Amino acid sequence: MSIRQRSISSRELLPHIEGLYALMYLPVLISGTAFMLWYELTRKAAANGHAAADSVYAIIIDVGYVAVGDAGVTFGVVEGGAAIMVLARRWLERQEQRGFEQGLGQGLEQGGARQQKKWEGWNGRRLQAQEEGRDFNEPPPSLDDDE
Repeated sequence: MSIRQRSISSRELLPHIEGLYALMYLPVLISGTAFMLWYELTRKAAANGHAAADSVYAIIIDVGYVAVGDAGVTFGVVEGGAAIMVLARRWLERQEQRGFEQGLGQGLEQGGARQQKKWEGWNGRRLQAQEEGRDFNEPPPSLDDDE
């Protein structure tokens, strides 16, 4: 299926994009949360002598930062990737259209030259017959001739 027959839009990508969000967001959120738990419980709490309530509060705040940051990165990567795919498809369509137009122009030029050659040959034979004084009853070339 060529590009001209079917174009892609961002709406057609939507079912795939939703899956990409889940595929990218959840593992990063889980790993980020695990890292924040490890960091708060082993490094920060031990170094600062935090009580359990302070550690829980810090974990909740840090996981919130991770979730917001992860959402931003996920949105940027997924939407940016979809935008790049749509823009690349449009660029390919323009390239194909230019190639089609160029090929059409060349075909018309070659066809015109071939038709001109037929007419010149026919006219040459007509003029030669006229000079020699003989009858010329060959029909003129038509556009439907396939030589």
